[in-house]
Amino acid sequence: MALSKDTVRVMEAGIPQHLNELTVSGTVFEGSAIGQNPSDTSVFRAFVDGDNFIGMAQRGAASGEAAVIIQNGVLCDLSVAGTVSDDSVGATVYLTDDGTFSLADSGTDTILGTVSRVVSSGATGVCRVRFSGDLV
Repeated sequence: MALSKDTVRVMEAGIPQHLNELTVSGTVFEGSAIGQNPSDTSVFRAFVDGDNFIGMAQRGAASGEAAVIIQNGVLCDLSVAGTVSDDSVGATVYLTDDGTFSLADSGTDTILGTVSRVVSSGATGVCRVRFSGDLV
């Protein structure tokens, strides 16, 4: 489900991160996945299906403001839909909007990263995900 408020993400400390400040279009909440519009690569926004994945917002921003984006070198705990178990380690994680992460690809979803560790299992589990956004 698309984010409607700031969502603090647990990130593993000590991992070198690539940070970037990008001016966003529309409201971006802390913890949002950030996308780059493939039709207009100057537009960065809360991720929508079909965007290029850029990274995760470290803080929120209003339209026209700069948001700090963590682009790669990060392990982040995310609630992931799908049957999450210890066998999920190494599985690909997909995203469909700025706050929806899944082990299943609907056919048009974008790859976010891979499961590094399972924090909790179940129909929707928490996974530590290693992601790498497109550098801009």
